[in-house]
Amino acid sequence: MQGEGFEPDAVTVSSVLSACAQSGRLDVGREVHSLINFKGIELNEFVSNALIDMYAKCGDLENASSVFESLSVTSVACWNSMISCLAIHGKGREALEMFRTMDAKPDEITFLAALTACVHGGFLLEGLKLFLEMKNKDVKPNVKHFGCLIHLLGLSGKLEEAYGLVREMPMKPNNTVLGSLLGACKVHMDTEMAEQVMKKIIETAGSITKGDSENHLMLISNLYAHAEKWQTAETLRVEMEKRGLQKSTGLSSLVLT
Repeated sequence: MQGEGFEPDAVTVSSVLSACAQSGRLDVGREVHSLINFKGIELNEFVSNALIDMYAKCGDLENASSVFESLSVTSVACWNSMISCLAIHGKGREALEMFRTMDAKPDEITFLAALTACVHGGFLLEGLKLFLEMKNKDVKPNVKHFGCLIHLLGLSGKLEEAYGLVREMPMKPNNTVLGSLLGACKVHMDTEMAEQVMKKIIETAGSITKGDSENHLMLISNLYAHAEKWQTAETLRVEMEKRGLQKSTGLSSLVLT
């Protein structure tokens, strides 16, 4: 682009920073940040948020905080990026403190970031308070908010309450929500609840061959094995083989700089 005589502007650098965030290219993101400073490109709402988001998703909390603290005016988007940054990197308390001190009106993304912090930190009471606060502030929870609370209840051993929330959701629970609850059943070795959740997964998906249902079958088979219900575990594995189902392969990426 520059070779053709065109100079990057705020839109250009925001787009490139977004690509860096998605691909984990911290090295390129830092170069773009240097270019912003060198060219004197204005740190408007979009550029500043793109910088914070890039540093956050690439794991550079120090620079994410530095950019955030240098801003004279912080938008909701910047607050959201910073709270999410702290939440996903295990700094749940700091994320919640930032949520409580923000000087902008929180939106649904803000609450999702704060609930994520509760999940990572295991803060059940704070998560329940946040969910109620959403209703008080006229922020309508979507399936992701419900998913966070269900996950949090499940990890805290409140499996009955978590399943009750699944049944009371105003929208159809997705595979991720049900899968997280099934995972909680495995953590707490509750085969009876796992069977109920598996029935809900099949009911929601229409069959056990769609989406991640094969992974769920593998998980519940392992749960039976841990509970020493060998015959049931083996029956499930045989059924999976008959249907040609197998656990999806995990993928990882590594960027060397």
